[in-house]
This record gives sequence, C-alpha cells and structure tokens, in this order.
Amino acid sequence: MRRRRTVFLGVAVLFLIAAFCVWRAAGTTEGMEIYELSGGYIYNLEMSDILKKMKEEQTDAVFWTEKKDVLVFNPEFNRQITATVIGIAGDSYVLFPGQNMLGLGDEAGCLLGADAAVGLFGSTQVNGKRVEINGRAYTVAGILFEEKDKVLYGLSVKDLELLEYAGYRYKSKEEKNKKEHALESYFGIHEAMRR
Repeated sequence: MRRRRTVFLGVAVLFLIAAFCVWRAAGTTEGMEIYELSGGYIYNLEMSDILKKMKEEQTDAVFWTEKKDVLVFNPEFNRQITATVIGIAGDSYVLFPGQNMLGLGDEAGCLLGADAAVGLFGSTQVNGKRVEINGRAYTVAGILFEEKDKVLYGLSVKDLELLEYAGYRYKSKEEKNKKEHALESYFGIHEAMRR
C-alpha cells in the first residue's frame, strides 16, 4: 500500500511538472515577424525619430532595404566585390541576433559578411577599415559570420531611401502584441503585410 502511494505521488508530481511546462511554453513563443512594404515608406528624419521613440518604449523595430549584386569597393587595396547589400534603419540585432551590431542612427558604419571581408581585405580583421557602398564611405564596425556574403550598412535620413521590409523580434505573446500594435499605430503596418 505504501509503495503504491509513493508511485502515485511520483506520477502526480511528473504530471504537474509536465503541465507546468506546457502552460509556460504556451505563453512564451519567441520569434520574428517580417512585413513586406509596398511603397510609401521612406527613411527620413520623422521615421528616425519614431524609431527612437519606439526603442524607448521597448517596442523597437527595424526597417530595411535589400539589393543584390551591389558593388562594394575597398579604396585602400583597390579591390571590389559584388554583394547582397542591406541598408538598415534600427538596431541590426533584430535581423542578426548574437552578431556584431549597428545601432539606430549609425549612418557611417557597416558590417561585412566574412566572405565579403576576405574578398575586400584578404582577412576578417577589418574593424575600423573603410569601404564604399554606392559611392559612399563607411567604416567597418564588425563581421557578420553567419551572413557570409552580405554587407549591412546604416541608412542615412539624408538619402531618403525607399524601404522594402519591416520587422521585430519578440520573446512572448504579450511583447509580440505590443510591437505589432506599435507598428500599426505609428506606420499603418498591419497583419496583411506580413511575409
């Protein structure tokens, strides 16, 4: 009788632990949402100010444009490559978590994919070096080791670039809802635009 009670209690405890884990997992979905923008979103001073405000409110998002086969030039060694180039407004960790980061407003910085760095400099030891993207000079702030063939640069409000995508990362359903609401209220970005 005593043995049955011990087994029963053991099974009950395991059941409670499993139920708690399922309940906990249901409320903490991590992920990223990406929206395709169809014209009308230009990175300017007003948008930059809104992104700063969103960051203060902990509803930070990132906007970007992506172009393939763009010429990237190293004036020091007179080397050039073509790469997929991403112009970003917002903190780069949203797109590339766990890697080197460009912050919101870092208009003179860039990150090179490892293969791009080797193609331009023969090495990945390139912090502080200069490159030109679309004829504009940028200082290398780090390497994107997981995005080997990409080049990421900070957008300037002066260039008024047309943005193609918006996105955010979240760690819970509550955070996802908060960021989704912020994008909709500040920029009119809604669920139908989700990629």
